[in-house]
Amino acid sequence: MISLPDTLQSLIDSFKKLPGIGTKTAERLAYYIAENTNESNYNFSKNIINVKDKLSICTICFFYIEKENICNACNSKRDESKICVVQRPKDVIAIDKTGFPGLYHVLGGVLSPLDQIGPEDLNINELLKRLNDDIREVIIATDTSLEGDATSIYLADKLERYNSKIIVSKLARGIPLGGQFDYIDEMTLAKAFTERTKI
Repeated sequence: MISLPDTLQSLIDSFKKLPGIGTKTAERLAYYIAENTNESNYNFSKNIINVKDKLSICTICFFYIEKENICNACNSKRDESKICVVQRPKDVIAIDKTGFPGLYHVLGGVLSPLDQIGPEDLNINELLKRLNDDIREVIIATDTSLEGDATSIYLADKLERYNSKIIVSKLARGIPLGGQFDYIDEMTLAKAFTERTKI
């Protein structure tokens, strides 16, 4: 039986490790790269290396930044009276498309006792450090899963005890249970944002 060269098989195996990529898709991608030795393949590999070499996380909001650059999610032109708390950096992009003018804070996940993820594993203390007199509202925008809901309840309680003057709200329903923001259309997400409720 003929086997693939190790280099090509390694590329297929690497693609299969990506979320949503099965064996057939991984093979198609690897064959495409092997058959098309043009500049776009070089740029593709260069971009992957650049993500690892140049991308970093903001120490204030935990959104992606280029190393040595100022975070544009912490930009002083944003409404500093509101902070939207999300699970992942990609959620910032999904919510920002709705026109939300405030600041963001990325938790880095949700509470999940089964996965042994507790409050100390999330960027909760860093969120509390950001709460100052200018902050009037914290909007919790976690996924509508059991873990996301548990995290929002935990955060609401923690924020209420930390500063009872701050309004703590969450997005309105209309987002399907278990839904992730990057799979929800902008109109639904914008409506959930507009109709958010106080926790």
